[in-house]
Amino acid sequence: MSDLTMKDLNYEKIIENYNKVEVLEKRFDDFENKMMPLINKLSNFVENINSKIDERVKLYMANINNNSIEKVQNNLIETKKIKNNEIEKKEEVHEKKLDILKFVEVFSQEFDFINKDQFTEEMENDEIMDKIIKLIKKMLDIKDNEIDDKKREVYRLEMKKTQLENDIQSLNLKINEKEKKNNDLEKNKIELEGKIENLNYKVNEIEILKNNLEGNIRQLNSEKKKLEDNLENKKKEITRLEEVERNLENKNSELIKDKEELNKENREKDEKLKKFMKLFEEKEQELISIGNLLKARKLYDKYLSMETRILSKLENVLIQRDFESFISSGYTLSSLDNIWDIVKIEYKNISNGDKEILKEVFSFFLSQINKRFKESKYGLVEVEIGEDFDAVNQVDLSQNSRGRVTECVFYGYGFLSEKENLDDKSIVERIIKSPLVLTI
Repeated sequence: MSDLTMKDLNYEKIIENYNKVEVLEKRFDDFENKMMPLINKLSNFVENINSKIDERVKLYMANINNNSIEKVQNNLIETKKIKNNEIEKKEEVHEKKLDILKFVEVFSQEFDFINKDQFTEEMENDEIMDKIIKLIKKMLDIKDNEIDDKKREVYRLEMKKTQLENDIQSLNLKINEKEKKNNDLEKNKIELEGKIENLNYKVNEIEILKNNLEGNIRQLNSEKKKLEDNLENKKKEITRLEEVERNLENKNSELIKDKEELNKENREKDEKLKKFMKLFEEKEQELISIGNLLKARKLYDKYLSMETRILSKLENVLIQRDFESFISSGYTLSSLDNIWDIVKIEYKNISNGDKEILKEVFSFFLSQINKRFKESKYGLVEVEIGEDFDAVNQVDLSQNSRGRVTECVFYGYGFLSEKENLDDKSIVERIIKSPLVLTI
């Protein structure tokens, strides 16, 4: 079962519990509404009865105490006062009877079913009076206990109500938390859908780019096939020319032997040979150019095989649109300087294979630039692994001030010194860009 389904079930259960709580609360309110008038009425009745009984009991006890005191005093006074005491006692009894009558009157008003005369006679009997007082007090105690029980039941129900309200509040908090989680999940879902849409858009762009690249590759393969066919024809032409050259050499030997006899004819042949040699040199230069062109084509294919991110860094330096643009954009020193600068910054992000391709491109275009001059003007500066770091003529990408070279990351280049002899080794006299190295 999914998280969403579980959440729905929990929510339904919470709603069901909440409804049950509402029903219980309503039942409690109904019970309280029914009980409160009864409790109030009972409380008022008990208060009235207690008040009246207490008054009668106090009055009764006071009369008893006064009676006892009078008896003690009568024993102490002189005989001559007996008659007066008896008169006072009669007055007290008369007052006592009046008090009893008042009590009976009030009590009979509360309970109309009581026989007033009978109740008055019983109230004048001390023994019966004592029993009645005990009975009433016992009854009131029972009533008090019943009221206390009701109060305890009300208190218990109020506690239950409070607990249910706390449970409802807890359930509401959980509902709010679930709703918040729901909202968060919904937001995450919307964000993920947006990301998926962006990814699909990028995938479509990559698919289009892939199709374009495959078309370019097919076109390049077709052009490569044409160049290979042209090269094969040129090779056949060279073979034919070599055969012609051999024939000419044979004829030349014969002409030398017949030099004196055929001076005039030899001069004509020499002229023809010169013309032919000039034509041969032109063909040879053309063949060399074709070889360089083929090499450049292969180099262009390698260049396009580099990582797309590196190609994007170089797209304003070496134009990648087509082979002709690539060649024309590489025949400048500024392009070589820009390649050097990019490698210096991005060397950590360039694979070893791509660095080797860029070295080939750099070396090829520098050699092509030199062909503009009668003698080579620029030369590469390389560093051997293991040699000491030269802080003046080298750039250490490790940012060490000394140490040994562990890798020549990229070539440098500079101006070549003039040669006294053609066979002398080419030496870079003044560095334009120092080689990039790593040291340890």
